[in-house]
Amino acid sequence: MQKLECLSSWANQTKGYLEQHPRLYKITLLVNHLFRAICMGALMFVLAGASSPVLACGVCWGGALLYRITVEGNCAFKFALPATFGGMALWAASPLALLAYTVYIIFHVNVEVDARYKTACCKSH
Repeated sequence: MQKLECLSSWANQTKGYLEQHPRLYKITLLVNHLFRAICMGALMFVLAGASSPVLACGVCWGGALLYRITVEGNCAFKFALPATFGGMALWAASPLALLAYTVYIIFHVNVEVDARYKTACCKSH
């Protein structure tokens, strides 16, 4: 149990630092979104090799939706469904889908961080 307390202490310190640096917080969240989308795209690729692309997308979409309903309702930031969309966009390699996903996560992260911490990070410093 002490190991978890150590992680909790580190996490709280990191959270405090990021709250004081909202631009860095936004960059961190964007990287997290991209990491999750790449992982979801890889999972879809693996599942499609074992079955079909439609089934792979359905399984990932269903899992992300269930995760969103059961877990993310208690979380400040939502990653499951955007990661699924990002994974599909990466997997499809569609420029329009990739652009739409990128615009969405940039907008979403900006709005969520600003609303959560009531910051005005984009004012001149």
